[in-house]
Amino acid sequence: MKNVTLLLFVFSFLNTFSQATEKKEPEICPIEFGTTFTINAEGSDDWKFSCNCPITEFKLKVFSRWGLEIFKADSLPASKSLKWDWKKIAAGTYYYTLNYTVENKGEPFDKSSNGSLTLITDPDKKGNREE
Repeated sequence: MKNVTLLLFVFSFLNTFSQATEKKEPEICPIEFGTTFTINAEGSDDWKFSCNCPITEFKLKVFSRWGLEIFKADSLPASKSLKWDWKKIAAGTYYYTLNYTVENKGEPFDKSSNGSLTLITDPDKKGNREE
């Protein structure tokens, strides 16, 4: 029985070691953007996106916690910045889905991302948001 336990331990160790030493390829052209925003009295802000490759297709949707679509963009301007009027929504957590295509070395790559956005109220500057 000791041999079986020792064998299982060695196998488990080697499996863990091989997983830790595997080289992972870097992600091709990841898109980066902020996910936390402070709502201020002005109420509008640029939502900046960054990517080292050309973005050929872009579809973004933002949803409330109840699944209500509150923002949609079917393209990303050349400035890689979207305008969003933050005054129209309350502080809280929202969810996004992003589908986009990037071009790297002449090859298109379809990508997707989803996650949460956090809107925080600036206590010093109170706007007239609909709560």
